[in-house]
Amino acid sequence: MLAVILECLHAYPGLRVLIARKDFNDLRLSTMESWRDVRPRELIKHEDKQEHREEWWNGSQIFFRELKDMEGLGGQEFGIILVSEPYELDNEIYIRLKGRLSQSGMPHMLLMEGNPPNEGHWLHSLVCGTDRQRPDPDITFMTVTTDENWNNLPEAY
Repeated sequence: MLAVILECLHAYPGLRVLIARKDFNDLRLSTMESWRDVRPRELIKHEDKQEHREEWWNGSQIFFRELKDMEGLGGQEFGIILVSEPYELDNEIYIRLKGRLSQSGMPHMLLMEGNPPNEGHWLHSLVCGTDRQRPDPDITFMTVTTDENWNNLPEAY
């Protein structure tokens, strides 16, 4: 998912990206650490650690937020939103995040990555459908097994 974001940041100057998880501490210890490992440091113009925001030389911005309180996003508009472990969230937050994908002139993608939810969870129903509900046609579901990713994992894994 981070590779997709990096490609889009290069292709679309001025892109606004939100990287989020329900709890900020969990975000900081997982996705933010991975982001710092893969981002090209030389493209960062300014990093605001208090605001949890990066500004790139091409005008793009990356925001890191928790999703406990959606009011913290205000009226912000994004081109891409990455949610880590979306099974932790309520369906209402998913709906509100989709509404934040409104940055003009940019591609709109809501990327969700993490462990699969239990059957019957709103996310499972959204992706797989139920007896009464079809899957959301806006969703493309991909599975990467550990075996397929084996060459990218540390030896201790």
